[in-house]
Amino acid sequence: MTDEELYEHLSAAARATWQEIRSQAGDSEAAFEPVTVDGKRPASSPTFAIDLMADRLLGGTVTEAISEARYVSEERPWKAEDLTDANHVVVADPLDGTQLLFMGSDHWTVSAGLVHVRERRLIAAATIDSRGQNWGCLVNDGRFKPRDQTLHRPRLSGTIRLTGSKIAFDGRKPAKMRLVQAMLGDAFDLPEWVLGYGGSPAILKVISGHLDAVFGRCRGYDFAPSAMAAQAAGATVIGWDGHPIRYFDSLVDPENKHTWIVAATPELAAKLQQILFPHD
Repeated sequence: MTDEELYEHLSAAARATWQEIRSQAGDSEAAFEPVTVDGKRPASSPTFAIDLMADRLLGGTVTEAISEARYVSEERPWKAEDLTDANHVVVADPLDGTQLLFMGSDHWTVSAGLVHVRERRLIAAATIDSRGQNWGCLVNDGRFKPRDQTLHRPRLSGTIRLTGSKIAFDGRKPAKMRLVQAMLGDAFDLPEWVLGYGGSPAILKVISGHLDAVFGRCRGYDFAPSAMAAQAAGATVIGWDGHPIRYFDSLVDPENKHTWIVAATPELAAKLQQILFPHD
């Protein structure tokens, strides 16, 4: 298959999963019953029945279409050595924002990235937002090319100042809020508001212009596919250290967390980077 064909299969699987999530979320509270996943850390985000449904559907659909692909996800804990002999691998967060979906919020996504492990190559990403818009991209020689964005073009805000900007960060727990406040110091009061939630849904809201920036520290499946789409759409994407994101490494690494900033402009990204990772 060509990379374009692989992308189309990845995108179709993500959209089918989005459609089923919409259907089940509106039909029964049973979809939000908490469940236990073997091998998943107790301290990680809780898992619900609808998460496992989304995982089964996305994994089953994409591996049926791309027969030799392996599928790993947040709901299927794996080790890096499990992928050493693989070619195409799909790394997914089949439903990011389950609790907010249950509360009726539009802050949720279906996201997946596709890599070729033996060639150490990024191929594509597909991320469907709560409205069904696919912010996808193909990667060619290190260049990120947007796909499926003709009907909903990026509307990056153009904001260059912290003062009055709209910034989100990844994490809702009070302890994490206090940590971020301590890291930002006086700059914490400069944005119009700093949301205690982020991840993939917030990254897409930078593309659409509803947020000016979002930053976080998490595993690759939580942010990399959406960050790839944001970079394709023209956003600035860097690590807290100011270096480019190593997307391939973050996607195939199930153990370590990675820092990232997605901002509407290079100027805003640089201001956040200086605060999050100060240096002389």
